[in-house]
Amino acid sequence: MALSGGNTPRHLYQVLLDNFRKAMDWSKIYFFLSDERFVPLTDPASNGGQAKALLLDPLGIDEKNAYFVPTFLPSAFAAADKYQQTIESFFKERGRRRAVFDLILLGLGEDGHTASLFPGSAALDEKQKLVTGNWVGPLKTWRITFTYPLINAAAHVLFLVQGSKKAGVLAEIINNRNVSLPASFVRPSSGKLYWYVDREAGEFLLKDKDK
Repeated sequence: MALSGGNTPRHLYQVLLDNFRKAMDWSKIYFFLSDERFVPLTDPASNGGQAKALLLDPLGIDEKNAYFVPTFLPSAFAAADKYQQTIESFFKERGRRRAVFDLILLGLGEDGHTASLFPGSAALDEKQKLVTGNWVGPLKTWRITFTYPLINAAAHVLFLVQGSKKAGVLAEIINNRNVSLPASFVRPSSGKLYWYVDREAGEFLLKDKDK
């Protein structure tokens, strides 16, 4: 499975720890990151660092089961290329002809971005690479992100959306099918797409707000 960044997964991680720590055989699950900031794993902004501290370490996940983006390499593109090689090798070693994740977790930004696929960024047009470096102009930062070809090949893609600030953009995607928003292009080719949203985020989706 591929974990997402941001604040929303924190709640999911706590639920998993509280309710499923001993209910699952975690040694059989392999963890990746659907996107990462181009910072060291030890940096507070690192998605991998957050996942490690809040989920993987508390669960006692073995190092061989967790695959972090190699942000120690000289550039975001170098890190992305190496991470793609790691992903492809992982699946080939298990007899898979292509990289198909069982589950990819994604978040949703107020601007409609998901993973590190931001509006107007070059990664939106990537058709060949599975992972790429992406310059995010408004944030003036480099990111490493899964691309649509890899995301849409997954068996299950699950969006986690929380808070009233996401209500408008979520309605644009679900109700109005606004194709100008990056998250709108997450359309698994043969897998399933799920949206897990709280009441505030789903405000404009509810026909009866009392339910």
